Amino acid sequence: MYSKLTVTILVAIFCSMATAGDFSQSSSRTGQWEFGLLFNQTDSWDSSGRSGSSIDVDDDTGWGFSIGYNYSEYFNLAFEFALNEPSYEATIVPDNPPEPAQTIRHKLTNASYTFNFSYNFLAKALTPYVVGGLGWNYLDSNISDGGIYAGCWWDPWWGYICTEYYSTYSDTAFSYSVGGGLRWEATSNFVMKVSINQRWIDLDSVGDTPEMKFGKVDLIWTM
Repeated sequence: MYSKLTVTILVAIFCSMATAGDFSQSSSRTGQWEFGLLFNQTDSWDSSGRSGSSIDVDDDTGWGFSIGYNYSEYFNLAFEFALNEPSYEATIVPDNPPEPAQTIRHKLTNASYTFNFSYNFLAKALTPYVVGGLGWNYLDSNISDGGIYAGCWWDPWWGYICTEYYSTYSDTAFSYSVGGGLRWEATSNFVMKVSINQRWIDLDSVGDTPEMKFGKVDLIWTM
């Protein structure tokens, strides 16, 4: 289940420990702002819908960024944006029963916007931590819903331009997550975090709540 994900995290931990100094060194992160880049590996997941419809989503690598603040050595609040675009296979059941179910394959746009609250167990340069998140996910099937629109504008370089674009089946839903991992303060202004997490998306249109497991590596600069 966590094949690629586990390798990514173990490599990150190994590199950290191979070059680390004194892990028992005390931290001084209280009052620091953090600005980070993240890379995640989302495991494959599936969900069932009404009347036998379903979706199977492949595993995928994504990226994102975060901004956070350390209220103390132990408590951190951060806003995080993450994006990935996995391939998926969907089974669509026509409303007319005599017609057979159809299978389509496409790419899904999955964007998450999350407020994460973290608790560090130790006031040390290396500490385990747990995190809980609340936010929302934007899911776009990238399949046209039949609406085609035209737009025209004046461009300073190319003159008068007209183009067509189409709207797609998409949804935005409340999401929540939990996770845990290790935080290592490599220098006074650089931090690495590795974690394993799980997110649930509260979609009204499906029969069960989609669950996404993902590993994450955060590269953080502090000030």
